[in-house]
Amino acid sequence: MILGSRPAISRRAQKGNSYKKVDCILSGYDIPWFRSFLAHDPRLVLAQVKCPALLVFEERDLQVPAEDHLPAMVQALLQGNHNDFSVKTFPGANHLFQAAATGSPAEYERLPKEFVPGFLEFLSAWLSLRIIPFSSDRGSSSR
Repeated sequence: MILGSRPAISRRAQKGNSYKKVDCILSGYDIPWFRSFLAHDPRLVLAQVKCPALLVFEERDLQVPAEDHLPAMVQALLQGNHNDFSVKTFPGANHLFQAAATGSPAEYERLPKEFVPGFLEFLSAWLSLRIIPFSSDRGSSSR
């Protein structure tokens, strides 16, 4: 029966399209930069940091979950005898520091294009305690 076979043909065609989509997506990961990104161990670099460091995380970050990364980053800084670092996790924030319900990248486009409350103020306060202010005349230090 011809009608009975159509769904099977349709499913096969959809399956083929799905494979093409997967191949297309995966091809973006098979580039030198991405392979280098995956092979990089930031702990080696963090252990060498000598300047003040700020580790900022988001409670709903699904791409760089704080519970996975924060302990390793702090440990790397401490192994490098670094003691001038701060850690802050923003409640309810996604990877882009937006207030989010789930943290899923699928909700990014629906969220207001603004940072979670207190984010910019926190960064400004942290930086103002650690940088030398510059005057407007050719960037010379006012200290």
